Amino acid sequence: MKKLFSLLLMMAMVFTIVPVAMFAADSGGTWETGTPMTTARYGHGVAEVNGKIYVIGGYSSDIGHLNTVEMYNPETNTWTTKSPMPTSRLIFGTAVVNGKIYAIGGQDKNLNRLDVVEMYDPDTDSWTTKSPMPTKRHSPGVEEINGNIYVIGGYSQNSKNLTTVEMYDPYTDDWETMNSMPTERRLLDVAVSQSKIYAFGGFSDSGYLNIIEEYSPDTDSWTTKSPMPTKRSMTTSVVLKNKIYVIGGHNYDELNEDMRLDTVEVYDPNSNSWETKEKMITGRSHAGSVILNNKIYVLGGLSNTTELNTVEIYTPESEVDAPLNLTATGGNAKVTLNWTEVTEADTYNVYRSLTSGGPYTSVATNVYSTSYVDSPLTNGTTYYYVVTAVNENGESAYSNEASATPQADDNNNRAILTIILNSGLLKEYDVSMSEVNQFMTWYESKSSLFYQFEKDYNLGSDISRTDYVVHDMIELFEVREYEAK
Repeated sequence: MKKLFSLLLMMAMVFTIVPVAMFAADSGGTWETGTPMTTARYGHGVAEVNGKIYVIGGYSSDIGHLNTVEMYNPETNTWTTKSPMPTSRLIFGTAVVNGKIYAIGGQDKNLNRLDVVEMYDPDTDSWTTKSPMPTKRHSPGVEEINGNIYVIGGYSQNSKNLTTVEMYDPYTDDWETMNSMPTERRLLDVAVSQSKIYAFGGFSDSGYLNIIEEYSPDTDSWTTKSPMPTKRSMTTSVVLKNKIYVIGGHNYDELNEDMRLDTVEVYDPNSNSWETKEKMITGRSHAGSVILNNKIYVLGGLSNTTELNTVEIYTPESEVDAPLNLTATGGNAKVTLNWTEVTEADTYNVYRSLTSGGPYTSVATNVYSTSYVDSPLTNGTTYYYVVTAVNENGESAYSNEASATPQADDNNNRAILTIILNSGLLKEYDVSMSEVNQFMTWYESKSSLFYQFEKDYNLGSDISRTDYVVHDMIELFEVREYEAK
């Protein structure tokens, strides 16, 4: 027989608040050091697929030309060795189409320029050889746009700087020659912004370049743009919020001394203008870079003295305030998050890690409320969370970090939770005691404007039913616990 009893709000009630780990929010516009790669290298390829970073090939003075592949998992903050690339090479190009990584061209250990195209499938950890490129070359610029891969410039087998542009269609495995780039060059970099390809920097017979040329795939035509402030080659680049970040590289100073650069310059295609950003911690050329969790990762490269295995991470400045007072409450195979509203925020993003301090993996985007339930999770495992605010100006820095450890319910009892609102309206829920504890924690902390109750009954044609109970509208509530059978 069920044991039924009442607990009024005014009576003492036992509940648990999960401790919250705190740290200073990232202010943005800064560099930090990440977890180093297993193998130091330069002239390698880098790609991001499904939230993981792949570093491919390159050169190591201890080993020589590399075919090794390492994968970085931000969820575990670890590097894992994957199946090697069939061809050992450096200064080749990489591009991602439909979740597959294409490695194109490069130079082998005998200093031959290559036309080799090999495709890596992260899902099967396997490589496939594709149709060779018409022109053998190393150090070209390679980018994907509209499902096609463009290979631009580079250095030919007869030691000539190229203007050649060739387009590869991964779906037909065919190549097509396009309109040539105006300036012949090698060791250039390319990036895609707003359906245009931008080729910048590099090296020609006249020396280091700061020339920027824009390519339109729609018209197969080139246009010269505002030059880069710093002449350099061997840069790496990424695109964030339609702006191109050109990072590092190589040139000589006024004393003709060899310089590996820590320079970061940003090109805005909309205004055709440049601005300088915070310098990298370590100057380097021949590095690779990707965007992950709205941060820029720069991996490996060549310093003034040796190849690098270091990883540096850049957090751009934000125009949106970060959320405050993030709390995490563990439940049965779930964690409930609550935070303070950011006035100018349109939505929020939620990130999770298994390690305090990150790196974090995105678990939810476009969250409109100031609370979120992360499930299903593994009981007994501690999860660490941060939240960002988002509006038309971009994404904020991280909130404070909050952690919680989901646990199976020791108390299998349930309760009828009755909430009486200021208006006199009565709301009644049949919930677990774990849910009661979470509700009590929220009520005591007032960590968000409202609390969510997910209703899994009387759905009818609805996919889901959610009640949002506003904190300031609650007059009193009653909990009647009963023994579940």
